[in-house]
Amino acid sequence: KKQESLFKSLELANVIPWNHFGRKTFGYLFAIAHGARLVWDFDDDNMLLASNPVRIQEPSHDDETLVYSIPTLPGQYDSCPAFNPYPPMGAPSLPCWPRGFPLEQIRNEACQFSASSLSSTRVRTKSIAIYQSLANHDPDVDAIYRLTQQLPFDFSINLDDGGQIVVPPANSFAPFNAQSTLFTYDALFLLLLPVSVHGRVSDIWRSYCAQRLLRDANRTIAFTPPQVVQHRNRHSYLADIDSEFDLYKKSGQLVKFLHEWEPRHKDDPLPSRLEQVYFELYKRDYIEVQDIKVMQAWIQQLADIGYQFPAVVGRS
Repeated sequence: KKQESLFKSLELANVIPWNHFGRKTFGYLFAIAHGARLVWDFDDDNMLLASNPVRIQEPSHDDETLVYSIPTLPGQYDSCPAFNPYPPMGAPSLPCWPRGFPLEQIRNEACQFSASSLSSTRVRTKSIAIYQSLANHDPDVDAIYRLTQQLPFDFSINLDDGGQIVVPPANSFAPFNAQSTLFTYDALFLLLLPVSVHGRVSDIWRSYCAQRLLRDANRTIAFTPPQVVQHRNRHSYLADIDSEFDLYKKSGQLVKFLHEWEPRHKDDPLPSRLEQVYFELYKRDYIEVQDIKVMQAWIQQLADIGYQFPAVVGRS
């Protein structure tokens, strides 16, 4: 009844289509409206690993977390614009890449980091706004991988062995999905899923845009060892290739655009920056005009329920 009452007042209900992956947005909004400080986005074919429960809580101001990353070097974006978390997390064979990783970077040796190439550091826990858990057994890979490489597999690094939390290098982008991902309060405004593209594309476009906007709030994302095991619902790999075609063709160019994008004014708040990014994606044929309407309704609804957008404190 609470959900029905909420939906009656939602402009979003008029612009998000039925039978689309993006209708998860209603669940996100319902949770935020009822005081959620953390939202775990997941799929129905993922199960928590009993020995690896989610241990992440909303951080206090001074909490710190030990993370691992690649030391950022001058010109690193030019040599490796996209970060592949699978090799340093113990993928059993190479090449191995997540769905949405730019295909032109798969064999780029500058992007092939191993666990031994990572260095440890301590960061403010609050600076990590989104945690993507990898999945064992049937990880999130694209249809090209599924048709050409060996599955299933497990990652060799796990939480029981003190497995590391990995943060992408500064100025690089890494795709993350909607299958086992924790959004902290400062990232809840980035939960919105595009609805004018296929669900196999929607969460990846969301992930890349989220990383660009988080930079402006001095926030980042992190990858954790598997906290779930996926037994994937039945799919046609050939149908998945059709569904994922935009990922194969456009991911690399989207990363390049977002790396170069700057807001119109240095004091534009994050809701305005989200709107600007969506307009640019529309102009470049990543999304359709329907998503502009959804995004504007989403921002207004968040404001109406009292969500506090993080401040712009990073690069402008």
